[in-house]
Amino acid sequence: MISNDIEYQRTSKNQILRLFRIDKGTLQKWIKRGFPVERDGSIFIVKAVRWWRRQYELELYKKLESETLSQEELGRLLDVSRQTLYAWGRREGLPRNKDGTYNLSSVCAWLPHYYRRIYGRRFKKTFRALQSAFTRIIAWTEKESEV
Repeated sequence: MISNDIEYQRTSKNQILRLFRIDKGTLQKWIKRGFPVERDGSIFIVKAVRWWRRQYELELYKKLESETLSQEELGRLLDVSRQTLYAWGRREGLPRNKDGTYNLSSVCAWLPHYYRRIYGRRFKKTFRALQSAFTRIIAWTEKESEV
């Protein structure tokens, strides 16, 4: 019931200025960029907040896309050595820019795939070792039972 009331709650431009702590010039820029204002000049609070959140997410994404890290910075961030980063690049396909830097967004997209691959291999290797051990134990047990 409360969410429906908020959904249709309208407010004025002056209240939006206070709510978002912005000046009139900033609000005018926002309106030019698509800030949702009704024909009568009122603003739905939910639409305004959704628009602001989307703009914030876009700005963060742009910042993330442009953020580059050196090998040392990325090593510190991931808590691995430069040599590990080099090995990941050669063996596992860690994305690297031509100038030797790393895009943070590319690395963040690559990491889950890497860990899935690595732990998948380790699981298969461990499973095969267990399977082999069980086969030996069964064979030994059968041999002992024959005696």
